[in-house]
Amino acid sequence: MKNLMKLAWTIMAALVVPNLVDLELHRVHLSFLMVSKFYLSGDYVPAYKNDLLDLVEKAGGSIVHTMEQLICQTGAAQATNSACLVVYNSDPPHGCAFGEESNILLQRLAKGEELAKPIGCQVIQHTWILESIATCELVPFCQ
Repeated sequence: MKNLMKLAWTIMAALVVPNLVDLELHRVHLSFLMVSKFYLSGDYVPAYKNDLLDLVEKAGGSIVHTMEQLICQTGAAQATNSACLVVYNSDPPHGCAFGEESNILLQRLAKGEELAKPIGCQVIQHTWILESIATCELVPFCQ
């Protein structure tokens, strides 16, 4: 339990002290995301997106930067029994009205599904990555 609490603190510190997080995650040697490739779809605050990508890489995951790479990687992933995941931002945008919030999140999900469905990828919320890192295991996908 102590290690889990320390790891959770480390993840939460990512936005505040990135260099400390680099040291901690290297020390912990996370690698459970090794079998996954991640493509971030949609709108993210740039600094937050960079932190999320850093966390994925430190936990052993691979980043797919373009749709073309995603298509190529999906075929390779199926051959090697790994997963390509399309990740959408499930945080509401800052300053949007309450009624707009759910519409924007539904649009982000729809965009992710539009990208993922034709090539057989799973769509996940960005929080799945954080939850998996916090628990040091792959948590089940939400449907």
